[in-house]
Amino acid sequence: EESVRRRELYLWLYGKIIEFGGKPVNKDLPKGCVPYGFPFYAPLSLVKTIENKLLSIGLETFSWPDLPNDLTNNIPDHYKLLRCVRFLW
Repeated sequence: EESVRRRELYLWLYGKIIEFGGKPVNKDLPKGCVPYGFPFYAPLSLVKTIENKLLSIGLETFSWPDLPNDLTNNIPDHYKLLRCVRFLW
């Protein structure tokens, strides 16, 4: 049941993330893959808006990967735009 829930949530979120202004990292979900979350890119101007829309439907996001603060100024910009919807609580 848990595997089915996470796969269905991933597939449903694909369209929602695009609708909210984000860009999914992966175009599809490989057969047999059971994701821990949904990675997506979000423009800095939309991060809070996307987070609030996801929170309104009970989903939480976080920066991904979770890097130490002293590294965040020295990483490529695409990492700063990378977010993930948490599937596990």
